Amino acid sequence: MMGDTFRFLHAIEKDGLDLKDRGIYLSENAAMAAKLASYMERFPSEASAHKEDLKLALGDVFAQAVFMCFDAGFDPHEILKLAKIHVRERFREFDERGWQ
Repeated sequence: MMGDTFRFLHAIEKDGLDLKDRGIYLSENAAMAAKLASYMERFPSEASAHKEDLKLALGDVFAQAVFMCFDAGFDPHEILKLAKIHVRERFREFDERGWQ
């Protein structure tokens, strides 16, 4: 299983999701990651367990994002490049506006 690519995993997925459903799954996974991050702060004695779960939740977010790229016919590498450019542009704009 370790040799599985995201393309292969996407191909064998049985859900038959459309972009809307994929977006819902992506949002659910992102919400779970946020919940676990909150639990890490709220329950310090359980933080290490929640941090391990957070790794899995973030992995699910990444997987759904990659699958959504495939569903839309995009190359995930191209989308990551665009994301870096867009984030840098936003940071520049924040600096120009005096973000503190």
